[in-house]
Amino acid sequence: MVQREFVGRKAQLGEMITRYKNLDKGELVVIYGRRRLGKSELAKEFLLRVKGAQVGFVIPDSSKEDVLIHIEKDIERGLQKTRPMRSWDDLFALIEETAKQGKVVVVFDEVQRLYKTDKSFFSSLQKWWDNTLKYLPVYLIMVGSAIGMMQKIFLSAASPLFSRKTWSYLIEPFSYREFRIMFEHLPEEQRMVLYSIFGGTPAYLAHVKSTPGDVDMRIESLCLKKGAALFDEPYELLKTELKRSDRYNAILHAMAKGRTGQQEIAAFAGFIAANESNPYLEVLKKGLFVIKRSDPVGGKKKRGRYLFKDNYFHFWYRYIHPLQSVLELGNIKLAKDDIQKGLPSFIGIKVEEILREFLIEYNGDSIKGLKLNFREIGAWWTQKESASSERAEEIDIVALGDDYVLLGEIEWSNKPSGKELLFSLLRKSKYFPVRIPQKFFLFSKMGFTKECLEEMGKVGCVGLSLKEVDSLFNELEKRGAGD
Repeated sequence: MVQREFVGRKAQLGEMITRYKNLDKGELVVIYGRRRLGKSELAKEFLLRVKGAQVGFVIPDSSKEDVLIHIEKDIERGLQKTRPMRSWDDLFALIEETAKQGKVVVVFDEVQRLYKTDKSFFSSLQKWWDNTLKYLPVYLIMVGSAIGMMQKIFLSAASPLFSRKTWSYLIEPFSYREFRIMFEHLPEEQRMVLYSIFGGTPAYLAHVKSTPGDVDMRIESLCLKKGAALFDEPYELLKTELKRSDRYNAILHAMAKGRTGQQEIAAFAGFIAANESNPYLEVLKKGLFVIKRSDPVGGKKKRGRYLFKDNYFHFWYRYIHPLQSVLELGNIKLAKDDIQKGLPSFIGIKVEEILREFLIEYNGDSIKGLKLNFREIGAWWTQKESASSERAEEIDIVALGDDYVLLGEIEWSNKPSGKELLFSLLRKSKYFPVRIPQKFFLFSKMGFTKECLEEMGKVGCVGLSLKEVDSLFNELEKRGAGD
């Protein structure tokens, strides 16, 4: 028997279990987020960790009558009770009866489908909740993947269930730290490369983990072959989740082509005015976690950029989307050549994000004698030449605190970094607009030359190699295991 693997979501799972242990009156828990992020797996893991009466319903996309037939069968399997289900009242009456005998957990998965099937489910739930269920040891878990619909049902002031939820969790992709745990058998470099390409969506990572071979072989097997698991996944997700998926595709294509400002994104995507793209950008940002808006730390907010937050969406729209018609015909060589040529710089950009996450994990702690204490972290850039500089400038890592700002550069190369990397950082640091003491940080995959280390010592610059970052991440896991 294959052992079930459950990675991440420890804090959320712990919160759900604690609420169950203290259950003496109704809990209405809402778990929502886009497809493939592991909402159902979180609910399943919770059911495995708790005892007592429990039943789970996966709501089919069907008629009310068919849904009730499915519920009737699930009740027989889960609660060992045979009851005819002819209405929602029949269901909630049975839940009430069971809760009077002890704790009961009921999971409604893909609950948003009921909004299309029969909206009266939610008004009926509201009536039963207010009158009886919230006073009993009933643990209702509502799981849904249509983010806008779930917010409308449970979080909107116009909804009959508004203010009834007792806890909610908007589920997001795995962080790099969670990804490392899932792929703990791999060396750090391969982990960073795979995360840079496939991101933190658990369902995608399950395919990555079960696919043999090196990085290139996994890309070919999962992404480039027609019918492969991830061949058209981003496109299908948008088509399933959203209306006007063509608009969203155009925006993401624009961003993959290097457009980062709203005006240039909107123009490329065919919007007449830039502000017409606002609702689409908001859905991609706050609803699907595919993109993010990033402002220069310490710089002008009007210079903000729209960047990919989901690594696989970025990879797919950069390399797969432009050549999909060619790949449909089975010609994958063109895509492979394009990927191999551009992948090192693509990964370098993603490693910057990983290193920012790494520094956040160590905020309040020390690394090689450097005490980290910042309130904001990101990058800094100028969009064009200024009076102080003859060219646009950019610093990869800026961690701004009250006492000092940490400025850092990242280099993803197969040879040790030379002193030029440090000199470049020192030159750009002169243009950083916040007048506050500066400290410096460098990351190089292969470490640093002797000359570079000597120059770093002169200015107190902290440097980390990939091997050292690996060790420091491992130290975090040891601490976590001891908590």
